[in-house]
Amino acid sequence: MRIALAGLGSAATRGHLPALAALQTEGHIVVVCGADPSVDRRRSVALQYPSILLFPNAETMLDACAVDLFVVASKPESHASLMLLAARRGLHTLCEKPLTVTGADHWRIDRVFRSTATALVLVQQYKYAPMWCRVAGYARVAAQLRLPFLLTIEIDREGGDVHASSPWREHLARSGGLLGDHVVHFIGLARQIASDVEPLEAFRAGHDDRETVSARLRVGSGTMALRASAASSARRTEVQFKVGPLILTWRDDAAVISAGKHLRRRLCTDAISSRDYVDSLYLPFYESVLIGLRDDAWRRERLLEALDVDRVLVALIEMSFAHHEMRT
Repeated sequence: MRIALAGLGSAATRGHLPALAALQTEGHIVVVCGADPSVDRRRSVALQYPSILLFPNAETMLDACAVDLFVVASKPESHASLMLLAARRGLHTLCEKPLTVTGADHWRIDRVFRSTATALVLVQQYKYAPMWCRVAGYARVAAQLRLPFLLTIEIDREGGDVHASSPWREHLARSGGLLGDHVVHFIGLARQIASDVEPLEAFRAGHDDRETVSARLRVGSGTMALRASAASSARRTEVQFKVGPLILTWRDDAAVISAGKHLRRRLCTDAISSRDYVDSLYLPFYESVLIGLRDDAWRRERLLEALDVDRVLVALIEMSFAHHEMRT
């Protein structure tokens, strides 16, 4: 399979390219080309991956290179136009989160990709974290039994991403801020638990690297409550699942399962607050993609999943901006 990337910033150099290089070494894929308007980013990638052909823009790249899979890892405001470029050329497409952040872009993507046979896959590497698989498994059973449950997610980050090549989060209207960055991961995870995920409310305060947001979703028979802050002094993620007397609390590299006041089990795990760990999850993500792309049903489900997650995200962004404007 021949692969092209658009966007050679932090997501590409820390997540996509290392995973793809490992798969290329095994003979599964070939990374043919990459595009980025930044000369410095192209030069940096050329030094590390000299076999990749590099271009200043995606359209020129796709005119020059024959590829099967197009990876969108650029700034959020460019995602919609790049996905549409891929769709016109009949390419399978993987897109970094957020897929889109406006209703107009969402419905354009929805209309175009539903009418094609090509895949549209939202990059969701968190789902390959073993502890999340355990949490999601418990929640799916609760949803199947129609039991009420509560998933609480708390995310603390220390302002801007030091690895990002440019501070895209400062443009909230174009990026979705924390909702389009950290919270969207958990919207995707909610969609793993139940196909009926609906936005209930969202609130935003502050701005740029001092932003805080909260949101609530209905997830089947349960509720997901999310809080994210970019005003913290440390990186921390806590996931807590409650159903009846059972409580599972996953705080970074440790998890505790209890029933009532009785400790049942303590587990060591990996922390999704760790950038290195999250970046390592791109490899199992790509391994699943390479297998799944051969299956029509898998491609259809990934399209519906991507569109559902984006629909919920766009609604939450609109709710949060409406609330913010009312307060100000």
